[in-house]
Amino acid sequence: YTGRLASDPLNVMTVPETEMATGGASNNSSRYGDYNQMGVDPVDDCTFWFLGMYNPAGKAVRIASAKFDACGEADADGDGVPDDDDLCPDTAPGDPVDANGCSDAQVDGDGDGVCDPGAPSGGPSGCTGSDNCPDDPNPGQEDADGDGQGDVCDPDDDNDDVLDADDLCPSTAIPESVPTSGILKPNRWALVDDDTVFDQAPPQNGSKFAFTTLHTGGCSCEQIVVAAGLGQGHMKFGCSNGAMKDWVEQVGD
Repeated sequence: YTGRLASDPLNVMTVPETEMATGGASNNSSRYGDYNQMGVDPVDDCTFWFLGMYNPAGKAVRIASAKFDACGEADADGDGVPDDDDLCPDTAPGDPVDANGCSDAQVDGDGDGVCDPGAPSGGPSGCTGSDNCPDDPNPGQEDADGDGQGDVCDPDDDNDDVLDADDLCPSTAIPESVPTSGILKPNRWALVDDDTVFDQAPPQNGSKFAFTTLHTGGCSCEQIVVAAGLGQGHMKFGCSNGAMKDWVEQVGD
């Protein structure tokens, strides 16, 4: 038998001829075609089954099958994993894949050993986890502010609403430890809850002022006290109106 592929030129069969069996007897009627049959397997739509007269000495029927190398389960990206089982279509040519058809580049784009979020498999290198910085290597998955975005790709590592490039006080803790006495005195300021707005205790005589971390360059009261060399009273009871205004003016200069 022989055959041609869709890519072959017209009227040309490039598949080498293969002999299924060699017979030795003659057919005096010269009607071999009456005793041959060829059909395509309905299960895989790819295997050719042949039934024909076979004359080793006496007449008999020979059953054989043939299947072209290019015929079989579809594998669009050619990675050796059939499309029906391939969890990562469109693998780059030549890239090694795992049993699920996934290359390292498809499941761990930055190559740090931590899988991209939603990766269906681990790739040949066996990545694990879910990367908090899928586009930037962050093998330790550091996340100082716990916002789910790794420090390497987080533009605001301490989550104080001030970008790292403009932040005068990295690693700001919110809420902060001030007031260390546990009492925020009137007209004193500190980040006592989970937002970036400085809080003030009643009677709030300084309420005509309002301060956020945007005004202080990303600094908490505690950080202002240390940077400005203020007294420990600010640590115990919060930063005074004067301390806050002086710092904000300094930051704005």
